[in-house]
Amino acid sequence: MEIHLGNDHPKAYIKSTGCISNLLDGTGLEKELANGGFRLVDDIRKADFVIINTCAFNQVKEDEAAAVIEQVKSRMRAGARLVVCGCLPEINAVRLREIHADVSFGPRNNDARLNFLSSQSGSWEKQNSPDQSDWSIDAPISYSQYSLLKKAIYHSKQVLEYIPWVKNARLIRRLLGPLFVYADDVFCLKVGTGCWGVCTYCAIRFAKGRAVSRPLDDIAAELEKALARGYRKFVLVGDEITAYGRDLPSSPDILDVMDMFLKNEKVATLYLESLEPGFMNANLDRLLAALSFGKIDVLGSSVQSGSNRILGLMKWQYKADDFIQSIENIRKRYPDALLRSEIIVGFPGETDDDFQRSRELVKRLIFDFLDVYEYEDRPNTSASSMPDKIPLEIKRARRRIILRQHYRSLLLGGKKRPLPSLNM
Repeated sequence: MEIHLGNDHPKAYIKSTGCISNLLDGTGLEKELANGGFRLVDDIRKADFVIINTCAFNQVKEDEAAAVIEQVKSRMRAGARLVVCGCLPEINAVRLREIHADVSFGPRNNDARLNFLSSQSGSWEKQNSPDQSDWSIDAPISYSQYSLLKKAIYHSKQVLEYIPWVKNARLIRRLLGPLFVYADDVFCLKVGTGCWGVCTYCAIRFAKGRAVSRPLDDIAAELEKALARGYRKFVLVGDEITAYGRDLPSSPDILDVMDMFLKNEKVATLYLESLEPGFMNANLDRLLAALSFGKIDVLGSSVQSGSNRILGLMKWQYKADDFIQSIENIRKRYPDALLRSEIIVGFPGETDDDFQRSRELVKRLIFDFLDVYEYEDRPNTSASSMPDKIPLEIKRARRRIILRQHYRSLLLGGKKRPLPSLNM
């Protein structure tokens, strides 16, 4: 989309990388620019300012962001200025210096962002900055296609590499179920930003800070706007959605938000990216009641490890056994629900026994979708200074084993339970 405001307005090109939350932030920045007198252009070579909104969730995402920056730098016209925002400036200052950005600011640095906007556009004023309730993604097709392609490649590669004997079409359909989450008729709604976690391996909190929740009234208003535009399928987005409401006067939680969606007759489907396992365990009865509406097709909860010892080193407060019990209760009551999770292999000090506990958890629970990450050091995290680092070749081998176990369990175990509906 190119917005024309006249020749006297600075022209800006903006690109966001990474997670949905970051894309939502990028959408908000686009609105600030457009409302403040900037002219948004699609051609880098026409831009006075090239703005890259970065993700630095892990080394892969950081490298992807850096690669995008180098690519756009080679196409910028003489005299154009490079602006780097998002998580990278807050997470890896060394990498930022190597990029040689003209302007940089992180997600929490509102003063730097507002100063940049006001200094570059004479017509920009603070009131032009949109309220967070306007920061939404209408699931643009370009992102939807990217997500579907990325996930399709991910699944097909793993299936072909580890389970070459796949023949059952029903089970293949189960494998591809999560691909339908980000279709172009799904509305992504941000419930807050930041987190309350103290996990030892993640650097996101350094960029995003403590959780800040949107008031329920704001979320309700955005829901009604989306419904009026014809949306019926929703994704609740946040850096830690189970931290929702802790900073609000009435202390609502994410299940209260879910309840508002589920009780609305116009809402057809709700997708939850990740409920923190401790929250899920403590609120299982309420979660089961939410599932009874039949609208939650995909439920995510990232266990990270099947070893209580490793979970302790990660500073998670829940136990793997409690997580297993919760998932099995959900499976028993609602076998059609698609479940997703995450596992980290190769955390510092992870023994063969710790790893086998993760493997057994994956074998037992039969997730419909599983992301497996190799542990990697992130700047300024306490885990990065822990002893007993696991060699790269062992981490890669463990990831392959977990994925092989996941697909074998999914395909074999899937024969024992009905195929979930894919009405997203």
